[in-house]
Amino acid sequence: FFRTSLPSFLHLCMPAPPTCGPMRPLAIASHEAYYGGWDAGVPIRQAKHRGPWTTLAGLATAALCLVLLLCVRAGASTTTSLAGLVPFTSTVASQPMVTSANQASQPMSRVLRRRDALFLAPTATAAAFSLFRPKPVLAAPPPELQYSLSWITENVQSTDFDLENYGSMRDDEDRTGKFYKAIERRMKGKEGKLVVLDVGTGPFALLAIAAARAGAKKVYAIEATPEIAVQARKAIDEAGFSKVIEVLVGYSTEITLPEKVDLLVGEIIGSVASEESVYGTIRDAQARFMKEPSNPKSYIPQRVQTLVAPVSWPFHYMVAAEGREAAGLASGEGPIRLNCREETVALMADAQTLEDFAYSDPNLPQGHWEAPPLSFQVSGKRISENTRRYIDVLFGAGASVNEKDVASSVATGFSGMAMWPKLILDEEDADLVVDARGPGGAPQKSHWQTVLALMPDKPLPLRPGATIEVRGSADFGAPLEPVGYSVATTVIPR
Repeated sequence: FFRTSLPSFLHLCMPAPPTCGPMRPLAIASHEAYYGGWDAGVPIRQAKHRGPWTTLAGLATAALCLVLLLCVRAGASTTTSLAGLVPFTSTVASQPMVTSANQASQPMSRVLRRRDALFLAPTATAAAFSLFRPKPVLAAPPPELQYSLSWITENVQSTDFDLENYGSMRDDEDRTGKFYKAIERRMKGKEGKLVVLDVGTGPFALLAIAAARAGAKKVYAIEATPEIAVQARKAIDEAGFSKVIEVLVGYSTEITLPEKVDLLVGEIIGSVASEESVYGTIRDAQARFMKEPSNPKSYIPQRVQTLVAPVSWPFHYMVAAEGREAAGLASGEGPIRLNCREETVALMADAQTLEDFAYSDPNLPQGHWEAPPLSFQVSGKRISENTRRYIDVLFGAGASVNEKDVASSVATGFSGMAMWPKLILDEEDADLVVDARGPGGAPQKSHWQTVLALMPDKPLPLRPGATIEVRGSADFGAPLEPVGYSVATTVIPR
């Protein structure tokens, strides 16, 4: 009884969070967990914490415990059954007790012993406490809660990639290494025969040089930015492929090639896969550049997806309390973009596919597009795993009981929908898949970002089994025009 009631009592006395300092986000989370109107994921209307009834309950409990202890010390033969408030007599005349098969039945007198009093103490104290303690009033959870977020991406022509961004792409070993392998395997046995197009070659011309090394007869490397194209030519000269690779300056939709190509390679994928106008670029390439536009073997990657999952994020408490700018976020609207290595972004359910398209598809989306509806169930296993992760990441090995409680509450808080890209370089080779996040959505190094669309104003506590239904849509204009996105969720608490 005391093990369960004492933490609750301490939580009633919990002070308000500090107004500043590095621990403020965690303090806000802790305060929300205890005062936000939720108890283990169940919405409640708290009774007033500090009032005369609370004081009276405490005094009554203390007095009852003192009386019971005095009874134990004195070995009293009678006491009072507090649960029923009726006398309890130690002589039980109406119920004979048989001590053995050879003994006759006879009434037995039994003195209330120390052991008996201690056995009654928790029950008596609990009964008395229940008479006086103000009880929270359970309120049925709402049938459903709806949230949505809409935003427009930057214009592709205004997107500025500096050398640091390109260096991050080059040094993304999982991405770059698998592109190299895919190009080598696709061209094996066809050396000197294939014409290759590299869309968005960048200052290092990585994929164009890889294709030339693999035996391409000719490589056309398209780069939109003139200054970057100069650096690409320099990299090609240094690699010794200036006679094989030709750099063309401009956007692919504005360039005409002297011949059609056998293979298109390019990584023009955003953190939401389609946000860099990839649909319009590939649709135009199908119509004007490709010898076999409907052949999956004509493209690397062959298929691209955007994965999505509901997540908890501890710093959402800080964003909710102090605003995005105060929390250190540059943008005042739209989704939040986080490093894929960020360990505090924790999936509450397995990821599903929001966006999925093949480069060889003759019917790539254009205009208004709607994703198939998705349904997630909050996973108890993931909540447990996330709690352990938050304890390690936020508090460390010496976490106190209260800190562990805070981590548990944070793990149940639904912040929004996280999105990231997945590239399938070759559908026949399971090894040639590039996922911005690790297996099961685990954090890992990537040059892409995790795009977090915050849904509720502050984290919404959910129990395992709660349902989150997701609907996504986009509006694709002409090639190079900004893309508009919308994500809407319907939350059905359990």
